[in-house]
Amino acid sequence: SSSPKFCFGLHDPVNNPEGLFNFNFEFACGNAMGPNSDHPTFGVMLEQLKDRIHFAIQNGDWIYEVGGDYTLSEWMDQLSLSETERPAIVDIAPSIVGVWENYKIFHEWGKDTVGAWHREVPSFFTFDDHEIMGDVNGTGTVGLVEPKPVFRDIAVQAWEDYLGWSNPNGHRQKIHFGEGGFTKGSDVLTDRNGGFKSLDLKEMANLMVHWGGQLAGDKNVVNDIEPNPNAGVYEVVEVLDDKRLRIRPAARADGIASYSIGQLSYYKMTVSNCGFFVLDTRSHRQLHNIHDPFDPNISLLGKKQRAWLKRKCKRVGRISCLWSRLST
Repeated sequence: SSSPKFCFGLHDPVNNPEGLFNFNFEFACGNAMGPNSDHPTFGVMLEQLKDRIHFAIQNGDWIYEVGGDYTLSEWMDQLSLSETERPAIVDIAPSIVGVWENYKIFHEWGKDTVGAWHREVPSFFTFDDHEIMGDVNGTGTVGLVEPKPVFRDIAVQAWEDYLGWSNPNGHRQKIHFGEGGFTKGSDVLTDRNGGFKSLDLKEMANLMVHWGGQLAGDKNVVNDIEPNPNAGVYEVVEVLDDKRLRIRPAARADGIASYSIGQLSYYKMTVSNCGFFVLDTRSHRQLHNIHDPFDPNISLLGKKQRAWLKRKCKRVGRISCLWSRLST
């Protein structure tokens, strides 16, 4: 008797005699649109690709930085919110309203073409630099003090609100936002609202102490903003109790600061016998070594994501070997 074969889809004696599941998808990066453009690329894709593909992958740069100067008071006025109605996150990270506004602006600019495309074609999304801030680097470099990397979680939360929620992300531990107390020279962060024992840190990224202020997401002025004295990129060393974390490096000053612990936004999805590894090259990226671009200690993916990818690839390799044996 012949060996069994795993077959998908419908049989066609000419085009698909083995009944394999064939599919097509579109892959692209960037929206690059403005208020006075009719965005013809999306119109052409809608006309020529809509009925020929099963899904699309939008590989980042869905937005570009145009709404970072939008303030919390403007946002509340727009929605007619009272002080008691505003969400808690805007008290911790008021600059998120500028990113929300950014998505709204791009939705409005692209409503006739980009909007029509997304109404017809299901999409998977990644974020790149412009969802955070252009050319963001060093999010995985502990001790770095720069405004772009520490804006990561605020920007990614806005991306989740508008796009990322639709992805089949297997990492369900979301971004944790809080307000922490710091003591100069101490490696302990204290948050009276805590909740640290409920966090699965194995399913989370590192910790950012935010730059601070309503305009921390405005690329045109952020470098001129006086940062919180403890702003920077940190590592969570351990959970001491429900209200305290041990962090690295130690605090540089006494005071209060907003902070966040990031989420994992990479994932794998499978369509028929094809695996897609959807990676995040911004959340964990270490500063590059200009003197040694092949420095093995520097990673674009970060140690956690790289280990996950290698583990998943090994598993796929074992499945591929099994498939090969069953098909011979």
